[in-house]
Amino acid sequence: MTLTIEPGAEVRFAAGSDQMSAGDATTLSELRVEGRLLANGTAGAPITLGSTASGRGDWYGVRLLGSTTQSSIDYATIQFARYGVHSSAPAGNTVRRSTMRESSSYAVYVDGGSTSFDQMVIRDNGNRGAYFSGSGGITNSRIFDNASYGIYTTSGVTSTTLTFTNNTIADNSSYGVYIAGNSSLSVTLRDNIIVNNGTYGVYRSSSAVVSESYNLVWGNATAFSGVSPATTTLSENPLFVNQAGSDYRLGSRSPARLHSSTGADIGALAFDGTATPSSSATSTSTPSSPSPARPTWSPVT
Repeated sequence: MTLTIEPGAEVRFAAGSDQMSAGDATTLSELRVEGRLLANGTAGAPITLGSTASGRGDWYGVRLLGSTTQSSIDYATIQFARYGVHSSAPAGNTVRRSTMRESSSYAVYVDGGSTSFDQMVIRDNGNRGAYFSGSGGITNSRIFDNASYGIYTTSGVTSTTLTFTNNTIADNSSYGVYIAGNSSLSVTLRDNIIVNNGTYGVYRSSSAVVSESYNLVWGNATAFSGVSPATTTLSENPLFVNQAGSDYRLGSRSPARLHSSTGADIGALAFDGTATPSSSATSTSTPSSPSPARPTWSPVT
């Protein structure tokens, strides 16, 4: 069975109630997917999934169960849920170019299967931006201003493989990336900017296998714990256009330019021609060539 939500639709779930008293939370409404969900908006006509009120945790969120197949969420805003997307779905389901904000718990909650998220804005959530005990990962995304962790990972029931590349993970209250779990968990951190998180930039508390390279880790209370930074990893001010205003575009003199494993820019947003603000410190790196093409998307805020 396929449920299609058309571009521009606003779907609002009853706040703080569940008439069926069923599902993962018997007191909250949820969008429960056991077949196929096609919620594909457009840049000009995004989809909104929210509640009839505007409080964190008013509804449960989108629940992708293990039987979910070939589902997609694109150009959507998911807000005021307990979990933005809670997935146990197998590979082949996609979430991209969407904003998940103001959840009471996690915006991304993957506890099985393999779900990947691309070109996301994950912000202002009440606990973790993303929690993974299943496989998958996040790419080309901004993860910021969450009340605790940016990304939290731990071991799943079976071997778990996670990849986090070309993300900007900034201004979260505690950890940028926290890696728990045993040696059955393999985590790749590459081409990310991890800055100004309240405690640690990258923290490993376990025997999980971590591959870390080509990141910029700067301005956290402590940069690394349990992970030795690669020689390709930078510790410099990334010189965003306006970090205080959550504008994480790279300025013209950013050391994150042309630093990735492929020679492109690192972080979620490639250089777009904006000069480094005069109020910013000057980096010793001054790339003169234009940045290679990268995905671009203006989020729904």
